[in-house]
Amino acid sequence: MNERDESNASATSPANNRQTASLTLRQKILVAAVALTESAPTFTSEDLVVRCWSMFSETFALRGHPHHADSAKVLAKLSGPDGLTGLGWLVQSEER
Repeated sequence: MNERDESNASATSPANNRQTASLTLRQKILVAAVALTESAPTFTSEDLVVRCWSMFSETFALRGHPHHADSAKVLAKLSGPDGLTGLGWLVQSEER
């Protein structure tokens, strides 16, 4: 990918779209999950963490380390009765 392709890609990424600026953490995670399912029907939580960070780095970066994903921000919104899996918005396909 050349410099021009990279600038075009970042200009159209959800993170740079004004429509995604007001999304909640859960909504951003769902956007990332949908993006992951475009290439495969299932994905790991690690895949989801990386995709969230790559799409919304300002939201999912580790505090003080913007070049690293903060898995806690994603995982906290997945588990428990009010998490995305608890609400039925995402389905855990298998235990590890």
